[in-house]
Amino acid sequence: MTLLALVFLFQGTSDLYSASMPEMAEYFGKGSFSIQLTITLFLVFYGLGQFVWVYFSERYSRKTIFLINIVLFALSSLMASQATSLPVLYAARALQGIAISALNLNAKAMPLEIFSAKDVKIFFSYFALLWGAGGTLAPWMGAYVQQAFGWRMNFVALAVYAAVCLIFAATSLPDARGTRDVRLGTLARDFLVVLGNGGFVSGVVAQACTLSLFLAYNYFMSFYLQDKLHYGPVQFGYFSFCTGISFVAGCLLFRYYVARRDLNKLSLACGAVALALAIVLSLLSVLKPDAIHVITLLVSLIIFCSGVMASENIGITMLYFTDKASVASCLHTALHFVVASILMYVLGLFSSHSLLSFSGFYVALILLFVATNQYCYRRRLMT
Repeated sequence: MTLLALVFLFQGTSDLYSASMPEMAEYFGKGSFSIQLTITLFLVFYGLGQFVWVYFSERYSRKTIFLINIVLFALSSLMASQATSLPVLYAARALQGIAISALNLNAKAMPLEIFSAKDVKIFFSYFALLWGAGGTLAPWMGAYVQQAFGWRMNFVALAVYAAVCLIFAATSLPDARGTRDVRLGTLARDFLVVLGNGGFVSGVVAQACTLSLFLAYNYFMSFYLQDKLHYGPVQFGYFSFCTGISFVAGCLLFRYYVARRDLNKLSLACGAVALALAIVLSLLSVLKPDAIHVITLLVSLIIFCSGVMASENIGITMLYFTDKASVASCLHTALHFVVASILMYVLGLFSSHSLLSFSGFYVALILLFVATNQYCYRRRLMT
């Protein structure tokens, strides 16, 4: 239960304050890009932190790593809540990313060491659903917190949640250690082998595309809805909730069909549908850019398709290196978050509150996903 409670933070850490970004931009006297950069920094350090923690997590007690980084996350959340300048906020978000990278890495590794094979499958089914639920519920809850107490209280809420998790982690987690005594040379060779596999890297890029589809709505639409269309943060929270539920529904559909259909064909079909919807969204952005309910419906259907696409992709990609699971998991998380951070940076540069740029970004992401995922799939069939 403690591990699953931490999963909420992996996606909810950023989404909780997504509704508050316009208010934060006003407070710091900066444009939307400066606030969206807090997301980019978090994702970069979330990704790069994996490379540090994979070594320490294999050599030392996972419980100790958990406790240290829950404390780090709580302190950095309080630091963000008290920030009076953007550099301080950026530093706090970077520290949050470092802490979450350790928690994510070990939350995936520890079940393999303490659960039976059956329980591992059950754990990861809940892991995927709670990851999606974090992105679903966090913007909605954060909107109410921001409306009642202001944007700073969202970071305080994260610190309080982490403090509760710290108590449960200290009292319930076993003192598990990594499964082998890893040397730096061995790790370095494993990293090079995994990175040298084009199919694996292609699959990581595809996964980053599905993550970016999920993230882009919250971080673009927060400004578009509140600044352009003059909706309130709570209304944005409800719109975001709809898109998040769609992702979870897509994951559930994949689970239902996992033993019943050709999953690659299902993913391809979802990619084609998502592309058609994104093209319609582009047309609507020109003809009726204020039709937010129709826009949200179209985005929700695209996100539903991305839930299926993401579920199919991760299974193919991780099967490349069952003998190097820790390194493959580390690189998968690290690289796909770094690629996603670059994609979100590009969106921030070119969106400028333009719905047409946003919809064009969706079209490009879907095309990139289909190309890279199919390459990953074909290469996997050849091995």
